Amino acid sequence: LFDVPPPPTYQPGTHTVDNVLFLPNTQDAPLGGETANVDISLTSDPDEGYAGVLLLKTKVSDDKVADSLVYPLYVTNTAPELAELEHIAISWRRDSITIPLSASDADGDPIEFRAFLGWHDAQVKDLSERFAFGPHPDGFRQNERGWREKWLLGSVDGSRVEFVILPNGALYRWNGSFASSELIARLDPAWHHSPEQLWNPRSVTLPEGVELALQGNAVFVNPPDGVLMSIPITVQVTDGNAWDEQLFYVNVVNLPPVIDEVEDQLIHWRAEPASSELSGYDPDGDPVTFSVDWYDHSQAYWLDQQYDFRLETTTYRQNALGLQERSFQGKDKSARYIVLPDGRLYSWKGTLDKSMLLAILPQVYYRQPKLLFDVLPPFTEAPAGVTLDVQTATIQMTSGFTGYLLVEASITDGHAWDRTVYLVEVYDRAPAIAALEDQFYSYRTDQVEIDLAPADADAQDRPGEHTSFFGSAGHVYRELDQQYDFGPAPGGESFNRYGWGEKWVRGTVAGQVKDFAILPSGALYLWNGSFAASTPLAYLPAAIHQEPSYLFNAPPADALPEGVTLELDQERAFINPPVGWQGAIPFTGRVFDGNRATYQTVYLTFGNQPPVLNEIAPQRVHWKSAEAVVSLNAADPDGDPLTFSAAPVLEVGGPLEHPATLVVESGRLTVRVP
Repeated sequence: LFDVPPPPTYQPGTHTVDNVLFLPNTQDAPLGGETANVDISLTSDPDEGYAGVLLLKTKVSDDKVADSLVYPLYVTNTAPELAELEHIAISWRRDSITIPLSASDADGDPIEFRAFLGWHDAQVKDLSERFAFGPHPDGFRQNERGWREKWLLGSVDGSRVEFVILPNGALYRWNGSFASSELIARLDPAWHHSPEQLWNPRSVTLPEGVELALQGNAVFVNPPDGVLMSIPITVQVTDGNAWDEQLFYVNVVNLPPVIDEVEDQLIHWRAEPASSELSGYDPDGDPVTFSVDWYDHSQAYWLDQQYDFRLETTTYRQNALGLQERSFQGKDKSARYIVLPDGRLYSWKGTLDKSMLLAILPQVYYRQPKLLFDVLPPFTEAPAGVTLDVQTATIQMTSGFTGYLLVEASITDGHAWDRTVYLVEVYDRAPAIAALEDQFYSYRTDQVEIDLAPADADAQDRPGEHTSFFGSAGHVYRELDQQYDFGPAPGGESFNRYGWGEKWVRGTVAGQVKDFAILPSGALYLWNGSFAASTPLAYLPAAIHQEPSYLFNAPPADALPEGVTLELDQERAFINPPVGWQGAIPFTGRVFDGNRATYQTVYLTFGNQPPVLNEIAPQRVHWKSAEAVVSLNAADPDGDPLTFSAAPVLEVGGPLEHPATLVVESGRLTVRVP
């Protein structure tokens, strides 16, 4: 009752009654006889290709009265089903591809495949250009033939001909009946709803130069050589009445090259430039080129600034959640963060689905999670030169640099690229003076020799500078402050502006304000635009980097004696105090390995060391002799002349009526008892 088409002028089928039984003459039969049952066979033959509902009216008559019945005849056809077609990516260097097709038909009808470029918009545009569709002068003439068809006009070889489109989208060139008409295309049913779009098609742009053909039950696609494109293809399968269709894409792509991971490097600051061999491949077989440069770690820096990543214990947690993750904390100790092997960094919320993805970082941050803790601010000048010779990447660190640098290695085929980031860490352990400690000397000493032989933790280093001076390291700070009048830099220390982990102070040179940089090793530079162009003024203890204010708030000076002289001879220091002087001298030795300096301050004390009296054994004398004589022996470390004396300390037997007499003479003690 809904959307009923106009009455047809032609019934899409023939219907005949067979086996009609004519009753014998029953005029003489008595009234009230038994009912006569007559079986009638009705044969319906819908037109080939028709599917829908036919309302059939049957009538029976005995020439006097009649009866009739209307019943529906459902003409059905199960559409064939096209097997799922996946989008396909092929290399731009591949000539062609043949895609097999598969379909099934539940009715067992023979099936046929069709294929064309684009979707129905493209198909309609092509048909409109071929047949010059236009409206029929009599309107759509809907359902004139009982198929709910709509009518339009087109042109074939310059002649105007009629076309019809069915509700299922089948478009026919009319030739008197549906059985004799030519099926032109199978369109989307939407074009039956709005046939005017057949002569007003939407603009469609299709890839040019594509060869498309059906080869049996397969689609042959041959894209133009060397062109990257996406080719939309519609495949239809039909049983002659119903059909199924799918749109899929053949994407002609340049498959990106793949670069192999580069191992992280740990090198000493004196070592040769760090070299790494780059390798990779291109799935298309394209020629590839490599490139290297330093990697900008600003993303990790700002993440650390926001979340203040830190370790939960002494190291990160590994795979506690079963994701091969490495986890750590932030400034909020209840918060947990994880980094996965592919570099995805999450704020953990109990499950991966609920967690917030913070960033996708290079995989080096998974291998080296420490790069997320206390990250150096981004630098504007890389502390290294990065060069590439064919596939050998060479990292030449600027002299004096210690710290780490992230290097990005890339591969490209001219269209696509891949990258990997690896760590180059430059280290230097500070040297030490082999045996320097507080000492005590006799005040009679006129010269002290101190061994300044270095003991460097790095076998590569050969310390080339040994100095010493009276006083502590603060002596150096004061001298530098007096020379350059240091003060704090505007805006604070401005940590790591140039990527060396440096801190900054201000000073003056010849009356002009200058910047000075302090490296983590303690090296102090007069800044001249870059570290390569700047002058190292001093190599100070590493503590000065922790507290740059020592340069302009130096500790008070040590009190130094007059007349003490200091001489240096290669790896030895000779201290000459005035003979007889007593007191303590602060002495600082300095050893330098070319990058880091170690200052060690000890106190050298000069004084009079007490003589040592040898032990005297207990003496036993007879009461009548009443005299004991013992020898006195002693030594003086300073070599001073000695004098002996003696006095009674304890009388065990009670007070004597007459006290004992003690006589010391010529190194002997004589004790006379009354």
